[in-house]
Amino acid sequence: MVAAREPLHWMKSPDLSLDTGRPLPLVAFDDDCFYRQWAMEVGQSHPPGFTTVMTCGSIAGVVSAVLSGLGVTLLNSRHITPEMEIMKAAFS
Repeated sequence: MVAAREPLHWMKSPDLSLDTGRPLPLVAFDDDCFYRQWAMEVGQSHPPGFTTVMTCGSIAGVVSAVLSGLGVTLLNSRHITPEMEIMKAAFS
C-alpha cells in the first residue's frame, strides 16, 4: 500500500556554480538514506557523478547546507524553500 506520492527534485542554491566536468557536490542524509543511495546510482550512469560533501540526519541540516551553497540534494516538494533553485536540466 502506498501512503502518499510526492515528486523529488534536484535542488541547489542559486549562488552555487556547478562545474559539470567534475563530480557534483552532494549534500545528503546519513549513510542509510534511500535518497543518497539512489543519487549515487544515478551518478554512476551520468558521469562525472557525485562526491558527498556533507551528510546530516535532519532535514533542517540538509536544507541549511544547500542554502549555504555547499552542494546539491534531492528533496521532496514540501521541503523546498523559495530561496532554492530547482535544477530543471539536471542529468539530462
